[in-house]
Amino acid sequence: MRHVEPDLALAAMTRLWRSFGNDVSAPLLDTWRLMCDALNKAGHSQPSEGWSVLAMPTGVGKTQFAALYCALLSS
Repeated sequence: MRHVEPDLALAAMTRLWRSFGNDVSAPLLDTWRLMCDALNKAGHSQPSEGWSVLAMPTGVGKTQFAALYCALLSS
């Protein structure tokens, strides 16, 4: 099963986030790393393991990161 290297995802997300005029902080990078780790783990887990929930605040780029993750996964 494929996965995305977290450092690659964080670098790509940092570029994307800054292209919107946003700043990047250490807590934001930590959030994106958690998302990458969770998505990588989900790709290797069995359906019987249930749902994973990422309770993250509004405005941290969850949707943007998910789209970027899928793009990186397919490349």
